[in-house]
Amino acid sequence: MLGHLKKHIVCFDFPTLQKQLKKQKKFLIKMIMYKFKNTIVPFASCVLYLMGLYKEMSYMLTTYYVLHMIPTLIYYDVSIVIHHILAIAMCISTFINGIQEHHANIVALLELTTIVVNLYHENIISRELLSVIYIPIRCIWIPNILLSNLNIDTNYFGTSMLILIIMGSYWWSYKMIKKLVYNPICLMGVLQYAQTWLMYNSIGSLGTLIFGIIFNTTGNEYAQYFDIMWNFMYGLYINMTTNSKVVNLLSLLACLEFCTNESNLYHVIFVQTIGNLCLYLYYTNAVDFEAKTWVL
Repeated sequence: MLGHLKKHIVCFDFPTLQKQLKKQKKFLIKMIMYKFKNTIVPFASCVLYLMGLYKEMSYMLTTYYVLHMIPTLIYYDVSIVIHHILAIAMCISTFINGIQEHHANIVALLELTTIVVNLYHENIISRELLSVIYIPIRCIWIPNILLSNLNIDTNYFGTSMLILIIMGSYWWSYKMIKKLVYNPICLMGVLQYAQTWLMYNSIGSLGTLIFGIIFNTTGNEYAQYFDIMWNFMYGLYINMTTNSKVVNLLSLLACLEFCTNESNLYHVIFVQTIGNLCLYLYYTNAVDFEAKTWVL
């Protein structure tokens, strides 16, 4: 038995094992580099942003998107081509007008979500996790930065490109969650109340947002009751305390549409959007924007 074991020990080739381990190590490194090849430049741009090198970030991203668009033109993926054209136009506009801090913040957030999207495409993260990260950043945080800085914005062309990118983000978010949630159309529609909450510190809008997300995500019957009751009481309070007949008229139109309509798209346009417009008209007259006080 010892002779048999000795024979195996003698025949064991350590140099060959070392070569195999080196090959496996090289293969692992190549595989990792391949999986993360589309995240290197977005990650580097985020590093430049943190260093305050906004112009260098714009130069890098312009070059990256121009080179990255060539394969998409070959395979003719329309949505990605449009996204790349808008991103290139946005970056080029900063060469002419300069890049303001809030635009740099938005670009950094866009690249952060680009990293997350690429991780999803490489099957590193799930679609559910992608949705949780992507939608709040693209559909809530970035629009809020843009809306909060409109009064100091000087790069109008770049802002228009960002608006188109945000619209595309809403569409891609809808496609992302279409098979994950109960009502994706109304879920995307209720996100607009986040802007009312953030801009006017409205607890009522926050409640509408939370209950709307819960119901449209789960389809739970009890969540629907809470959602309807909250919106009814909140709308009643707004109409009882406003002096605007326009708010009363639009609220009545939204209520009638809610009671008679069965289309999700119509619900977004004529109930959610009109309701949010009423809140905008109400708060622009009733809230001291500079005071930042919490209101119902």
